[in-house]
Order: sequence, then structure tokens, then C-alpha cells
Amino acid sequence: MNPNCQSSTPVPHQVTKPELQEEILPVTAHLIHRHHGIVIGLLKQTPKALERKIALHLSKIILRVQKKSILKKKNNSD
Repeated sequence: MNPNCQSSTPVPHQVTKPELQEEILPVTAHLIHRHHGIVIGLLKQTPKALERKIALHLSKIILRVQKKSILKKKNNSD
């Protein structure tokens, strides 16, 4: 075994559940697509800052979906 070779053990903030990875990846792609002019800026951010931005966008998406489902239920009950 090569002593210079580092193990690829993920850092704790990089470990996510598979279902979260499925949601985070599209959001990250959306961020990059939407703000394509600052892709380099995204790549230079600390993992914590990028994580906060992704969490913010995920919470906005979740709120939007919840609002739509509430309105849909309300319209169906009328």
C-alpha cells in the first residue's frame, strides 16, 4: 500500500443520506445554471457557505411545494 495515498474517507459535512443527495444535486445544478456568471465564485466558497445556500434554496422549494399542496387541497374541498 502506498504511504502517500490518502484514504478517501468523506468529511462529516459531505456525508448525506441518499434521498438528500437526490434533492441536493438538482438544487446545486439549479444554482449553477441560474447564477452561471458566478460559477467560479461558487467553487471558491467554503463548503459551509455552499451548504447554507443549498439549504436556503431547499427550504424555499419545500415551502413552495407545501403552499401548492395546501392550495390544491383547499380547491378540491370547495
